[in-house]
Amino acid sequence: MRLERRRNVELLKANAPAIGTRIIIPESSNFNRTISDAVLNDPVASAHVSIIGGHLYGSTPAPYPLAVSKGKEVWMTENLALNTDWDGSLQTARRYTTA
Repeated sequence: MRLERRRNVELLKANAPAIGTRIIIPESSNFNRTISDAVLNDPVASAHVSIIGGHLYGSTPAPYPLAVSKGKEVWMTENLALNTDWDGSLQTARRYTTA
């Protein structure tokens, strides 16, 4: 995982200036912060990122103080809800509006 973190940091530093739009990273499963923490802790790489995004399969939304302290938006980009009846939908809505 250490190599993957370094590659993401170096990729952003080398290529992000040419992209010309906002960048979202890392789109990790269970909102794993390993890659995004490495990027956020590198001032050059972090400067090229606007949004920290992740998937919430099997995890619960939680504050991300490091991302917020760096001025980044934090997005949940995917989720899986298996209980889709009325009660389940209300539970899912409560889960994400009270996080």
